[in-house]
Amino acid sequence: MKDKFDIDFDVRVVERNIRNSKISSKDYKKHLENLDDLTDEAEPLVIEDDSDEQQGEELQTEDAEDAGQDDDGAEN
Repeated sequence: MKDKFDIDFDVRVVERNIRNSKISSKDYKKHLENLDDLTDEAEPLVIEDDSDEQQGEELQTEDAEDAGQDDDGAEN
């Protein structure tokens, strides 16, 4: 489990903690400066957008239905 001190600086709550005077802006800046630089250990995040393929499949299905065919191209 993380140290309570680390949780106070969690990006999801740090603004609230500063606003409520639980920590100071100065302490937060110092915390950020002391973090290790892990840039060399980072891996790229690749997100493939397959929405074009899905839209194409939907259009083919609609075209087949309009022509009285099922998804395989056979007539109904």
